[in-house]
Amino acid sequence: MSRIAIVQAYVLPGALMVLTGPLAWSMGDGPVDIARKMCLAPMFLLAMRGLRTFFPEAKDRTRSLPTHLEFQFLVSGLTAINIVLLATPANDEVFWQMVRIVVLTTVVMTAVNMALFWHERRTHPKQDDAGPNLTNL
Repeated sequence: MSRIAIVQAYVLPGALMVLTGPLAWSMGDGPVDIARKMCLAPMFLLAMRGLRTFFPEAKDRTRSLPTHLEFQFLVSGLTAINIVLLATPANDEVFWQMVRIVVLTTVVMTAVNMALFWHERRTHPKQDDAGPNLTNL
């Protein structure tokens, strides 16, 4: 992806989040509901295209560590937001507690996924070269 495409991929969801916040506030929503709606805005866009559009699975073995870290961070963040939105349907939780759970879950899941990625890359080096026949798989 070009740098312009990368910026566009982050600007549109970010702009939608920024627009969703004041709109939800103007409707009289509380901080927790505003945060939920702001989280759902980019999730909607990502669900429509999918992260694998930006990070094709075919390139997983050759992907650089920073790019794979970015992918794992995004997947973990989406999963954490889903967990918080589904596990805390009531409005009685504190806003910062919800944010802390999302951040903690994202960081832990990213660390676990990166450890698994490094382990797989170390134990199975250069498996993407199947060779001229199928017996090399």
